[in-house]
Amino acid sequence: AIAKVHGRHGFFVNFEGLTVKSLEDIARLRALFEAKLAPLGRRVYAIVNYDNVELGPAAEEIFFAMVRDSTEKYFLSATHYSTNAFFRHQLGERFTQAQLGQAIYPSFEAARKGMR
Repeated sequence: AIAKVHGRHGFFVNFEGLTVKSLEDIARLRALFEAKLAPLGRRVYAIVNYDNVELGPAAEEIFFAMVRDSTEKYFLSATHYSTNAFFRHQLGERFTQAQLGQAIYPSFEAARKGMR
C-alpha cells in the first residue's frame, strides 16, 4: 500500500508481509509505484516499512534494482524501517550489497525523523 504522509510532501510505502518471489511480483510493484507516484509530476519523500518482507532468491537482485530505480525516479529521499532487529540487520546487509547504502531504522517514528 502507498499512502500520503501528512507534511513534508511524503508517502508511506507499506511492504509489511510482502512476499516477492517472481519477476511478475516485481512488475506489479513497479506498476503500483507508476500509478500512484508518476501523476504527481515531482519527486517526494518516502518512508518504507519492510517488516516481514520475504524475498525469493530468484527475485532478490531484481527487487533491489527496482528499489534503486524507484528511489531515483520518484523519491527525493527514502527512509526505511523494520521493528525486528534481526531482520533490520539482514536488510541492512542486503541494501549494502545492492549499493543502496541506506539506513534501516527501528520504527516508523525514527524513520520519519530521519527523513532528509
